[in-house]
Amino acid sequence: MLGIGQITTRIAELIRGAMPFAIVSNGTNPDGSSRVMSVFARIVSYPTLQAAVNAGASNGQKWIQISAGLYEEVVVIAGNDYRIEGAGASTIIDGTTVGHAMLVNGDYNNISNLALRTTAGAGNDYHGMSTAGDYNKITGCNIINADSDGFVNGAGYWNQYLNCYVATCDRNCFASYQMGVSFVACTATAGAPINLSAGSNFSVVGCRVLSGVTGITTGQSGGLFVGNLTDGSQTLNSNTAAGNHVY
Repeated sequence: MLGIGQITTRIAELIRGAMPFAIVSNGTNPDGSSRVMSVFARIVSYPTLQAAVNAGASNGQKWIQISAGLYEEVVVIAGNDYRIEGAGASTIIDGTTVGHAMLVNGDYNNISNLALRTTAGAGNDYHGMSTAGDYNKITGCNIINADSDGFVNGAGYWNQYLNCYVATCDRNCFASYQMGVSFVACTATAGAPINLSAGSNFSVVGCRVLSGVTGITTGQSGGLFVGNLTDGSQTLNSNTAAGNHVY
């Protein structure tokens, strides 16, 4: 039979296992130090997402939840296996006038429920999210505004974008130049919506394009395009396609 002390320890272990390692919020202690958020000594608060990411690289604490708020920073995720969760449209990562809002250079990261934007203006090559790593999963993220591409997969392979949305961008809403990338239930409303002019073996399933210009363009083969709805043209070349509709 477990004693009271052992039961308390087990309860604490269960709670720790169900909670993130880090909380990102705009609040800090008066002296600027990180705020300890839990009596179980697992959750630590950081004022910026980059601070939490950097800490995770050294201490292995890579499950990060981001509170609602505006975070004016360029976030670089260079490592692997992060789990980063925002609070939806109210969690805004703003690369401002200095760079991409987020660069995902590592592998096997899960990033969800963020809003991203850049505000340098037309002519600046700053994306909402730029992905160069492999096997990353981006879910429920929105681009409020991007000075170049909304989501761009420049160098990574086999990344997934699920239920993502681009409101405004100056170039492509979604673009990929490498193989094996999937776009599922995504929505594009501006720019040149889905540009897959390089790479191969794409999957584009259940996406909506509401821009009034070119809907989906791919210059490669080996892809799967199913159930997409666009109000612009679809150039699918030698890919497997079914149930796509231009209205």
